[in-house]
Amino acid sequence: ILTPRKRMVKKRISEVRLWVSKDTSLPVRMQYCEPDGDSTTIAFEDVRFNPQIASSVYKIDIPKDVEIKKGFSGMTEAKDKDQG
Repeated sequence: ILTPRKRMVKKRISEVRLWVSKDTSLPVRMQYCEPDGDSTTIAFEDVRFNPQIASSVYKIDIPKDVEIKKGFSGMTEAKDKDQG
């Protein structure tokens, strides 16, 4: 069971539970619990350790009109707008 330390994360997630296979030590299930009691459970099937993956899986064709930004959260963009 993982519990968040940061206040911002605590507002959205109260804990994350991980189930790990005794045989492989790989995750087989994960559950996000929210402070209001809601939860989401994700089960992993056919989990393999370092399988061979074709390089074509990683080829991404991004259209020229798509703007690429650093980071992955809309929170950074919202902060920038509030300060500007």
